[in-house]
Amino acid sequence: MKKILSITLLLILVIYIAGCTTTTETKQEDDSDLQTKTTTKTAPTHSKYVPASIVEFASADEGELIRFYFQVQDDLGRKIPPDGNVEFKISDNSDNILYQKSFSVSPSDYVDYKIILTGQEMGKAYEWRIPISEIKKGTSSYGKAEMTFESGGKKLSATNEFVTIPSLSEEEIAEIYEEEYDKSKIVAEKTFSNNNFKIDVNSFGFYKVDSYSGIEEYFRIDFNVKNIGSGSEYFSPSGMAIIDAQGNQYDAAYGGTLDTFKKMFPDTKQKGYVLFEEVPKTITSAKLIFELGHDNNWNPIVMEYQLPVSS
Repeated sequence: MKKILSITLLLILVIYIAGCTTTTETKQEDDSDLQTKTTTKTAPTHSKYVPASIVEFASADEGELIRFYFQVQDDLGRKIPPDGNVEFKISDNSDNILYQKSFSVSPSDYVDYKIILTGQEMGKAYEWRIPISEIKKGTSSYGKAEMTFESGGKKLSATNEFVTIPSLSEEEIAEIYEEEYDKSKIVAEKTFSNNNFKIDVNSFGFYKVDSYSGIEEYFRIDFNVKNIGSGSEYFSPSGMAIIDAQGNQYDAAYGGTLDTFKKMFPDTKQKGYVLFEEVPKTITSAKLIFELGHDNNWNPIVMEYQLPVSS
């Protein structure tokens, strides 16, 4: 009887312990699930790469192509490879667009950059290459590259002022500026004459000239000149200038094609243009004035013409 009672008590104890163990494990499992759910709810959500600025945008002439690259950093100054969309263009010093392209960038497109001479790491950069043959010829040997990078709701911009570009010859540039002048010039029909010369004013307007210091713009007047005298005479107008309504005087500049000190024989002709510097494009009144020859009392003969400048 005692033996049966002992076995019964032992079975009850085992069942109790097993029940306690099962309850504990279940509780631990529930606590673990609760902790996981709590952590998931409170974890911050944000993009991996948030750009703040473009820190480097450069190019390198590699003969048949030009290599471009840019680097982006976040607000902590770290070089990052964000995805985004790029708008890119190259223009010359006359703001003519020579090349233009749009493309997308992903983080996997970036490469590790380093300084070749020192081996110093520069961080992630995006690079691409453009064949020279795909870039139009410009009016200068160096142009400007501009890019915008839109990423993470931000639009970042950068400019590279010194990009090697294929350039037009001096003759090609002069031809382009001549065509521009022909399209914008104002036709005039004014004839001056004295005892020796007949001078026709044919047209006038603003005209570009390519010089060592860059592109300069002048006020240009086209002339035809003929010696109508009986003998040879020097065509040498003096004091040639433009005067506006406010009394400002704009003198003739060096660089025109009309020879203003030329010995002309009877019935000979010449044509060309005279350039005037610093004439504002907003000018609304312009009078051409110069002296040519003398009257019987040896007073200078003054020639004047009110140019029909459109406002």
